[in-house]
Amino acid sequence: MFKVFSEWDLGSEKAVIRRFYEYINDLIAESKFLVIIGFNILHFDIPLLIQKGVEYGVGSLHDLNKLWHDTFTIDLFQVALPLNNMLFKGNTLKNIANKARKHGINIPSTYGRGEDVPRWYEEGEYDEIVKHLKADLEIMRCIDLTNAVIKVLVQSSSKGNI
Repeated sequence: MFKVFSEWDLGSEKAVIRRFYEYINDLIAESKFLVIIGFNILHFDIPLLIQKGVEYGVGSLHDLNKLWHDTFTIDLFQVALPLNNMLFKGNTLKNIANKARKHGINIPSTYGRGEDVPRWYEEGEYDEIVKHLKADLEIMRCIDLTNAVIKVLVQSSSKGNI
């Protein structure tokens, strides 16, 4: 199940950030251990969430840094660098999914592109944004659950392609 916290549903960015942290804290309280998987989350999402959390009074910089430090995080952008010759440029979720498919791993398709999101937002096509986000989340979940990066690396190295 995917949760989407949106400005158009909650009314403001502040409400989105507050609701997100309530959700994360509830998950931590329930399980005592949380694994968060994303794509480029260490360089974009988490720093932005910390900044906005401080800005909107969710917690202090120290507390929010500790929360993220104590959360087990898998950044598929970092994990998949070996599939892209250790280069940042071109290391996209779509490229990782395509490489996995070429190696026989069933990965869902993308929906739209990240570049489409600002236009969809301006035009009020919020369902399109949610479809795009859910497709990306499903791809990340499949990549993680199938160990796609490791399988592609192993198959490629056995064929001498790395």
